[in-house]
Amino acid sequence: MDRETAEKLMAALHSFDAPLNNAIAIVETIADEAEKKALRRPLGEIMGLSFEVMLPVIRKYRDLDPDKDADWYKELQARRAKREQNHGGDA
Repeated sequence: MDRETAEKLMAALHSFDAPLNNAIAIVETIADEAEKKALRRPLGEIMGLSFEVMLPVIRKYRDLDPDKDADWYKELQARRAKREQNHGGDA
């Protein structure tokens, strides 16, 4: 996949973020726990499937990772780099 296609795909997948987050927030207002649980599961599956589509793109174009600017991600990258340095590249 070329970079332009990867960028378009990631943008399309990110366009689901707000509606999914809104749906999750609405589900959280449901009083019946069984009903809430039944609706959470498919929403989680949708999010998981979206990530499965993103993963090959992120592997090829690391800078397109939506979490690349998150503190936890930076910490993870720093730990990986340190581990590789300490083990001669064997991560």
